[in-house]
Amino acid sequence: MKDYKKIWDNLSVSFEDAGHFVGYEGDEQQIRANGAKTAAFLRDVLQIGPNDRVLEIGCGIARIGRELAPYCGEWHGADISGNMIAHARGRTKDIPNIFLDELPESSLDIFSDNYFDCVYSSIVFMHLDKVEVFRYIKDALRVLAPGGRAYFDTYNILSPEAWQQFQDIVQNYPAGKRPGHVSQFSTPQELQKYLEEAGFHSIHIDGQNPQLVVALGRKPESPAAERPTSALRPSQPLAAPSSAAGNGATDADDSSSREWKHLDDNLRAKNRYITDLEQTLAAKNEHIRNLERLVRKQQRTLSGLPVRIAARLSGKR
Repeated sequence: MKDYKKIWDNLSVSFEDAGHFVGYEGDEQQIRANGAKTAAFLRDVLQIGPNDRVLEIGCGIARIGRELAPYCGEWHGADISGNMIAHARGRTKDIPNIFLDELPESSLDIFSDNYFDCVYSSIVFMHLDKVEVFRYIKDALRVLAPGGRAYFDTYNILSPEAWQQFQDIVQNYPAGKRPGHVSQFSTPQELQKYLEEAGFHSIHIDGQNPQLVVALGRKPESPAAERPTSALRPSQPLAAPSSAAGNGATDADDSSSREWKHLDDNLRAKNRYITDLEQTLAAKNEHIRNLERLVRKQQRTLSGLPVRIAARLSGKR
């Protein structure tokens, strides 16, 4: 499986890079205007209400979330890239109902069952292999409350503009040289199959857009299902404080455990990223040393060149 965390962290070191690689360059005003259009569309198709808990898969710099948050109860943004989450925090730090989480891996395992009213992912699945797309769709069903709504989109290879982009990729990237983030493509029938097999009902697939295929689905009703109070799954604390020994568990203890687990997951992800950077830096340093050795060898060769040229010229006279 691709290391999506490494791929997207490397592409989003700066805010400008992050915006470029998610396709939204320009100043803050332009990003907000673009995000507002998508947010208005999602409010309409998902019927998002003022009390709804909403989750975006692959939130990036919170282009959509910053504009959608004022219209729902909670907006949660999840992304595999810690850099993307950091940029999103910078843009949304003054909005109280926004919650941002770095995913430790390509799944929604950190989130509770039956918590969200709406889950969506826009302009993200086109960057993922098919296994990850289906995994996220299955996870979306799990974290949705009964009756909850979902929206997904990706490139539709049957559409003319997307087919042209597919051909451009084939022509521009030799075998084995395609970057991990380059777009991939699906069909309406494929998304239909994914949602059906995941367990969605009331599925609607639309392939009329010149580029995208979009999918809507609803989680079946289940009156007996319990609605959790926390978006994050409960977990055991890393190390129980000594003062808590012998005390009964409380809601505050559970909340603290979740916070510790969440911090630990983020720390582990950051450590993996740092290790990858160190390995990359070591490889680059070795490459530089090899270049330096080559330059010194060339300098020694060139230093004697005038003498050899002069000798040859004098011998021809």
